[in-house]
Amino acid sequence: MQIVVESVSLPFKKPFSITGAVYTTCEMIRVILDDEGRLGIGEAVGVDYLGESVESIRAQLESVREDIERGIDHHTIAELLPPGGARNALDCAFWDLRAKREGLRV
Repeated sequence: MQIVVESVSLPFKKPFSITGAVYTTCEMIRVILDDEGRLGIGEAVGVDYLGESVESIRAQLESVREDIERGIDHHTIAELLPPGGARNALDCAFWDLRAKREGLRV
């Protein structure tokens, strides 16, 4: 299995403001798991008040790249990563991949 970790910037149709901040884009991480041509895709946005960012999520995913590419199962994710954006993106990618393997929709 191979993992691709991408930074994605999606523009909002209109600016979004909350707590004095104005956002015009959504910055996120996209995880793509490639298992012999089947792709599982998951995304996550960091939680500001937990100190998460696109960079911290990417760093967490890169820290477990070898484990993932060596071949882990869906249940191992919780052992590899703490709760948060990196674990969420990877978990979603595994669910998507599992559904595609079984011919189901997530």
